[in-house]
Amino acid sequence: MLIHFKELNILEMELYYREKSAYNRKAQKVYPQHKMRLSFSNTLKLLTYLSSKNYKADWFEVRFKNGWAIQHSLI
Repeated sequence: MLIHFKELNILEMELYYREKSAYNRKAQKVYPQHKMRLSFSNTLKLLTYLSSKNYKADWFEVRFKNGWAIQHSLI
């Protein structure tokens, strides 16, 4: 969903994530949830970082410099 806003600059962001568990296991491990402490200047840098890691975003709220705000829960 955030790929549509890749050119917008981020004013403030709150993102909760956890590691993805392996799908080929019978009993999947549930990893603890963490709050993202890093800051990013725009959405494209945030998406590039998340794609390089094995993270799944559970909940995020992003406020952009143009006044827009996005809040989404993936739980």
